[in-house]
Amino acid sequence: MITTEPPPDPLRITDLEVRFGGIRAVQGVSLTLRRDEVLGLLGQNGAGKTTVVNCVSRSVDASSGRIELFGRDIRRMKPFQVTRAGVSRTYQTAAVFGALTALQVGMLARDAHDRRATAVEYALRLPRARRHERQARASVTQALELVGFSAPVNRRLGELTYGQAKLADLARAVAGEPRILLLDEPASGLSVRERDQMAEAIQRVRRELGVPVLIIEHDMELMQRLCDRTIVMDTGRILAEGRLDELLTRPDVAVSLLGVTPQEAAG
Repeated sequence: MITTEPPPDPLRITDLEVRFGGIRAVQGVSLTLRRDEVLGLLGQNGAGKTTVVNCVSRSVDASSGRIELFGRDIRRMKPFQVTRAGVSRTYQTAAVFGALTALQVGMLARDAHDRRATAVEYALRLPRARRHERQARASVTQALELVGFSAPVNRRLGELTYGQAKLADLARAVAGEPRILLLDEPASGLSVRERDQMAEAIQRVRRELGVPVLIIEHDMELMQRLCDRTIVMDTGRILAEGRLDELLTRPDVAVSLLGVTPQEAAG
């Protein structure tokens, strides 16, 4: 009888440790992002959530442990190599790209993902460069439409409402044709209406692209709406994992997330 190995998980992190001098920011974190899943990372500021995501995108070096993308260890990769391997992320603030237009940030993402022409070809506007630019522009336009971006594409992000700027950042991440999507506080700073638009955009991306998502958020209502599973982090460690509505019944999770006393959590 012939048996086949199951395909590797999109993302597997094992015993991750991150130290900044004498500070242990992440301690023994192990997690798996499964196919077609939205996995949430929840915790107070300083819990280590963004540090974990930064290790996956390779903007921070892990001190020890293993990070596998579809079975391949990526800890020695450069950030641009991880991007081309299919990891795409958003940032906590859209001000990172405030001087650029929605179209420009999307084009940058396409170029980082798949550069098919040389710098000389672009400078001389040779046919291959022009063809690639047309294809990239079409992909970015589709990504902006998918997330529900409704502002002029040639307006700078710094001139847009914050909600539209955050949607443009999501579209930028989507335009890179990700195999894994990392979302760092996508609803941070948004109004209730903008938060609902962001939730709908993330759900459309998941439905249309089928890409697994790792999301960091403080908004527990949004996390319950979007996530199949949630991991709660506290002081660099994983405290709990499961469905968020079930986790919130645990006194230790309530103490960590809600800031109540152990007596209040137990009562």
